[in-house]
Amino acid sequence: AVDVPDYLVEGVLQSGGEIDAGDELHLVASQGTIYYTLDGSDPRLPGGGISSSAFIYDGSTTDTTVVSPGSSWKFHDLGSDLGTNWQNPTYNDGSWNAGNAELGYGDGDEQTVVSYGGDANNKHVTTYFRKTFNVTAGNYVSALLRLRRDDGAVVYLNGTEIARDNLPNGTINYDTFAAPYASDDGADWHEFSIDPSLLADGNNTLAIEVHQVSLTSSDITLDAEFIVST
Repeated sequence: AVDVPDYLVEGVLQSGGEIDAGDELHLVASQGTIYYTLDGSDPRLPGGGISSSAFIYDGSTTDTTVVSPGSSWKFHDLGSDLGTNWQNPTYNDGSWNAGNAELGYGDGDEQTVVSYGGDANNKHVTTYFRKTFNVTAGNYVSALLRLRRDDGAVVYLNGTEIARDNLPNGTINYDTFAAPYASDDGADWHEFSIDPSLLADGNNTLAIEVHQVSLTSSDITLDAEFIVST
């Protein structure tokens, strides 16, 4: 038989159910191994096998949020083609504006409103965002990126692409449109398991490009969270 583990959420034990973003979560079971996934799928396959996307839960790990939701980000909202250099930690973003997430326009719940240009029928396709954070050298066993985006986004860590959501495969340019019919229109958090070896000792840079689905699309959204585990 396969039992479902209990959740210890902010010190309160509950059997299954939903939790709020940002809650500290521990999984509790009397025996056996706990498996979990980050993509919403069942860690058990039909017939009882373990899904290839499942992780083994280790309750001894410690999670540290190094980029929190609502953090301040640098942003470039001029509609320019920045190429690829802007993705790198050494890029000089000193002339960029800064503001707290949620960043975007069109929904009315933004903490920072960015520009789409002067023509509502010819909006910027791409808006660029950068965030520098610091971690000390350590034996990180995992890292997790949580992302809210509308319409599509590509995320880079220290110049390496680590996530792509609602955008086509292949080369992404400043005029590449997001895929149509985004499932949640920026309302939900999307989670990506990240290779912790990509983290540098000291300063690290997350760079995110958010793409519109069309020149007349009404809104964009960006917020992100980055968590490391030791």
